[in-house]
Amino acid sequence: MTDAARPAPPVPVPAEAKAPEQLRDIERLMSAAAKNKASDLHLKVGQKPIFRINTQLHEVGNRPLTAEDVRKWVFEIMSEEQRERFDKEMDLDFAYSLNGVGRFRMNVFHERGCVAVAARRVNTSIPSFEELHVPPTLEKLCDYEQGLIIVAGPTGSGKSTTLACIIDNINS
Repeated sequence: MTDAARPAPPVPVPAEAKAPEQLRDIERLMSAAAKNKASDLHLKVGQKPIFRINTQLHEVGNRPLTAEDVRKWVFEIMSEEQRERFDKEMDLDFAYSLNGVGRFRMNVFHERGCVAVAARRVNTSIPSFEELHVPPTLEKLCDYEQGLIIVAGPTGSGKSTTLACIIDNINS
Protein backbone atom coordinates (compact mmCIF):
# COMPACT_ATOMS: atom_id res chain seq x y z
CA MET A 1 0.00 0.00 0.00
CA THR A 2 1.44 3.36 -0.98
CA ASP A 3 1.56 6.23 1.49
CA ALA A 4 -1.00 8.10 -0.62
CA ALA A 5 -3.44 5.16 -0.41
CA ARG A 6 -2.87 4.55 3.30
CA PRO A 7 -5.59 6.14 5.47
CA ALA A 8 -4.48 8.84 7.86
CA PRO A 9 -3.85 7.52 11.39
CA PRO A 10 -6.45 8.38 14.00
CA VAL A 11 -5.75 11.59 15.85
CA PRO A 12 -6.13 11.06 19.62
CA VAL A 13 -7.84 13.81 21.54
CA PRO A 14 -6.55 14.02 25.11
CA ALA A 15 -9.20 14.66 27.74
CA GLU A 16 -8.31 16.67 30.78
CA ALA A 17 -9.42 15.38 34.17
CA LYS A 18 -12.90 16.68 34.99
CA ALA A 19 -15.38 16.31 37.80
CA PRO A 20 -18.56 14.41 36.75
CA GLU A 21 -20.63 17.61 36.66
CA GLN A 22 -18.07 19.15 34.26
CA LEU A 23 -18.34 16.33 31.72
CA ARG A 24 -19.94 17.04 28.37
CA ASP A 25 -23.12 15.12 27.52
CA ILE A 26 -21.28 12.67 25.27
CA GLU A 27 -18.62 12.14 27.96
CA ARG A 28 -21.33 11.34 30.53
CA LEU A 29 -22.71 8.74 28.11
CA MET A 30 -19.22 7.28 27.61
CA SER A 31 -18.74 7.11 31.37
CA ALA A 32 -22.12 5.38 31.79
CA ALA A 33 -21.26 2.97 28.95
CA ALA A 34 -18.01 2.03 30.68
CA LYS A 35 -19.74 1.58 34.08
CA ASN A 36 -22.33 -0.69 32.45
CA LYS A 37 -19.61 -2.63 30.60
CA ALA A 38 -21.09 -1.67 27.23
CA SER A 39 -18.91 -2.48 24.26
CA ASP A 40 -20.47 0.24 22.10
CA LEU A 41 -22.32 3.53 22.28
CA HIS A 42 -24.54 4.49 19.33
CA LEU A 43 -25.95 7.96 18.75
CA LYS A 44 -28.54 8.30 16.01
CA VAL A 45 -31.07 11.03 15.28
CA GLY A 46 -34.62 10.08 16.30
CA GLN A 47 -33.51 7.41 18.80
CA LYS A 48 -32.41 7.44 22.41
CA PRO A 49 -28.68 6.74 22.95
CA ILE A 50 -27.98 3.02 22.69
CA PHE A 51 -25.52 0.84 24.64
CA ARG A 52 -24.48 -2.58 23.33
CA ILE A 53 -24.06 -4.84 26.36
CA ASN A 54 -23.29 -8.53 25.77
CA THR A 55 -24.44 -8.18 22.13
CA GLN A 56 -27.84 -6.79 23.22
CA LEU A 57 -28.90 -3.22 22.39
CA HIS A 58 -30.28 -1.13 25.28
CA GLU A 59 -31.81 2.33 24.91
CA VAL A 60 -30.77 4.80 27.61
CA GLY A 61 -31.87 8.32 28.40
CA ASN A 62 -35.30 9.83 28.46
CA ARG A 63 -35.75 11.25 24.96
CA PRO A 64 -34.82 10.64 21.33
CA LEU A 65 -31.83 12.61 20.07
CA THR A 66 -32.18 15.52 17.69
CA ALA A 67 -29.83 16.24 14.78
CA GLU A 68 -28.51 19.21 16.78
CA ASP A 69 -27.82 16.99 19.85
CA VAL A 70 -25.68 14.49 17.96
CA ARG A 71 -23.74 17.04 15.92
CA LYS A 72 -23.09 19.33 18.92
CA TRP A 73 -22.08 16.49 21.23
CA VAL A 74 -19.58 14.91 18.89
CA PHE A 75 -18.20 18.23 17.63
CA GLU A 76 -17.44 19.20 21.25
CA ILE A 77 -14.88 16.39 21.51
CA MET A 78 -13.38 16.83 18.03
CA SER A 79 -10.48 19.14 17.27
CA GLU A 80 -10.90 21.90 14.70
CA GLU A 81 -8.86 19.83 12.23
CA GLN A 82 -11.11 16.82 12.80
CA ARG A 83 -14.28 18.91 12.31
CA GLU A 84 -12.93 20.29 9.04
CA ARG A 85 -11.95 16.81 7.84
CA PHE A 86 -15.36 15.44 8.77
CA ASP A 87 -17.18 18.26 6.97
CA LYS A 88 -15.04 17.63 3.88
CA GLU A 89 -15.05 13.81 3.82
CA MET A 90 -18.45 13.20 5.52
CA ASP A 91 -16.87 10.47 7.69
CA LEU A 92 -14.20 10.40 10.40
CA ASP A 93 -12.50 7.81 12.58
CA PHE A 94 -10.59 8.94 15.66
CA ALA A 95 -9.73 7.88 19.19
CA TYR A 96 -10.98 9.67 22.29
CA SER A 97 -9.64 9.09 25.79
CA LEU A 98 -11.53 10.09 28.89
CA ASN A 99 -9.46 10.12 32.09
CA GLY A 100 -10.68 7.63 34.65
CA VAL A 101 -13.11 6.10 32.16
CA GLY A 102 -11.19 4.70 29.21
CA ARG A 103 -10.58 4.99 25.52
CA PHE A 104 -13.10 4.93 22.70
CA ARG A 105 -12.69 4.31 18.98
CA MET A 106 -15.05 6.80 17.39
CA ASN A 107 -16.69 6.53 13.97
CA VAL A 108 -18.64 9.65 12.99
CA PHE A 109 -20.61 9.45 9.77
CA HIS A 110 -23.69 10.72 7.97
CA GLU A 111 -26.87 8.68 7.99
CA ARG A 112 -29.92 9.96 6.15
CA GLY A 113 -28.41 13.43 6.00
CA CYS A 114 -27.66 13.64 9.75
CA VAL A 115 -24.57 13.05 11.87
CA ALA A 116 -24.43 9.67 13.61
CA VAL A 117 -21.85 8.12 15.94
CA ALA A 118 -20.67 4.59 16.67
CA ALA A 119 -18.21 4.55 19.59
CA ARG A 120 -16.42 1.31 20.53
CA ARG A 121 -14.99 1.09 24.04
CA VAL A 122 -11.41 -0.16 23.87
CA ASN A 123 -10.09 -2.22 26.77
CA THR A 124 -6.88 -0.81 28.19
CA SER A 125 -5.87 -4.01 29.95
CA ILE A 126 -5.59 -7.56 28.65
CA PRO A 127 -7.61 -10.07 30.67
CA SER A 128 -6.39 -13.57 31.49
CA PHE A 129 -8.00 -16.76 30.16
CA GLU A 130 -9.60 -17.22 33.58
CA GLU A 131 -11.12 -13.74 33.48
CA LEU A 132 -12.51 -14.43 30.00
CA HIS A 133 -14.07 -17.72 31.13
CA VAL A 134 -12.97 -19.50 27.96
CA PRO A 135 -12.54 -23.28 27.76
CA PRO A 136 -9.12 -24.51 28.99
CA THR A 137 -8.44 -26.00 25.54
CA LEU A 138 -8.02 -22.47 24.14
CA GLU A 139 -5.00 -21.90 26.36
CA LYS A 140 -3.49 -25.19 25.15
CA LEU A 141 -3.80 -24.02 21.52
CA CYS A 142 -1.26 -21.30 22.32
CA ASP A 143 1.43 -23.97 22.77
CA TYR A 144 1.29 -25.09 19.13
CA GLU A 145 4.00 -23.69 16.87
CA GLN A 146 1.94 -23.97 13.68
CA GLY A 147 -1.67 -23.62 12.72
CA LEU A 148 -4.47 -21.14 12.47
CA ILE A 149 -6.90 -19.99 15.14
CA ILE A 150 -10.11 -18.35 13.96
CA VAL A 151 -12.05 -16.28 16.46
CA ALA A 152 -15.54 -15.43 15.24
CA GLY A 153 -18.65 -13.94 16.77
CA PRO A 154 -21.09 -11.05 16.66
CA THR A 155 -20.13 -7.41 17.20
CA GLY A 156 -19.06 -6.70 20.75
CA SER A 157 -18.74 -10.35 21.74
CA GLY A 158 -15.05 -10.16 22.69
CA LYS A 159 -13.17 -11.29 19.58
CA SER A 160 -10.42 -8.66 19.83
CA THR A 161 -10.14 -9.14 23.59
CA THR A 162 -9.79 -12.90 23.11
CA LEU A 163 -7.12 -12.43 20.44
CA ALA A 164 -5.23 -9.99 22.69
CA CYS A 165 -5.30 -12.58 25.48
CA ILE A 166 -4.01 -15.30 23.13
CA ILE A 167 -1.19 -13.06 21.83
CA ASP A 168 -0.28 -11.97 25.38
CA ASN A 169 -0.13 -15.63 26.43
CA ILE A 170 2.10 -16.56 23.48
CA ASN A 171 4.38 -13.56 24.08
CA SER A 172 4.84 -14.39 27.74
